Amino acid sequence: MTIDPMVEEFFAEVNDKYYPQVIEGLELLDSGNVAEGIEILARPIHTIKGVAGFMSGFEPASSFTHKVEDFLKALQAEKIECNEGNLALAGRGVTAIFQVLEQIRTEGALNQQEADEILKLLADAAGGKRKELAPSADCFRLVRQDGYSIIRVTCPRLHLEGHRLALGEQLGKIADGEDAVLDLEEVRTMGSSVWQSITGHAARLQLAAAGMRGSCRATFYAWGFDRYFESYSNLEAYLQRQQARRERSA
Repeated sequence: MTIDPMVEEFFAEVNDKYYPQVIEGLELLDSGNVAEGIEILARPIHTIKGVAGFMSGFEPASSFTHKVEDFLKALQAEKIECNEGNLALAGRGVTAIFQVLEQIRTEGALNQQEADEILKLLADAAGGKRKELAPSADCFRLVRQDGYSIIRVTCPRLHLEGHRLALGEQLGKIADGEDAVLDLEEVRTMGSSVWQSITGHAARLQLAAAGMRGSCRATFYAWGFDRYFESYSNLEAYLQRQQARRERSA
């Protein structure tokens, strides 16, 4: 679809203003400050809903955002229990808003199936039907490839204590001094607390991150974690660079 100046201006606001606010709100949710976290999330989400509704082609994003906003309001009013599962769903919904916006911008339409799956999870939770997200441990898989340790991460959002513990457990299986990489291609958001919790492993391992994008990448650089981890555009780029290093040192 043709991107007009209004759309370009809107996405500049999304990247420069709304992303940082959303990350701050999600971090507060993770720390247990639910009321303040939702209050901070409400401001950018409400604005996105309104602006998207006036932009041609982005009306589905406005509708999607409205339903996520309703879920947050229900949490805030304690109409929905503020347990770990529902907070994780709230975070997934908020993150999906930005995915929907980007899909419409780049592809001309949102992925309706993905959007409907998320909205069904929110509706079920709001109706008292509890459906657990994938267990944290299932989101991390340690594999060996070409002599390197690779942790494949399949959770779209890493913010909860369970995520920190499960990721730390996998990293703990790798011996000191080994070359290791986090494959984050499927991750959409990764909280600063998760990055912080694994900096100790970065010090004892030759640990890198590959495939970062979206707010996961934004948090990585905004909080200065590039001081601790090398980063690569994707896993293949990491493996190629490591092979070249081996050949030079042979």
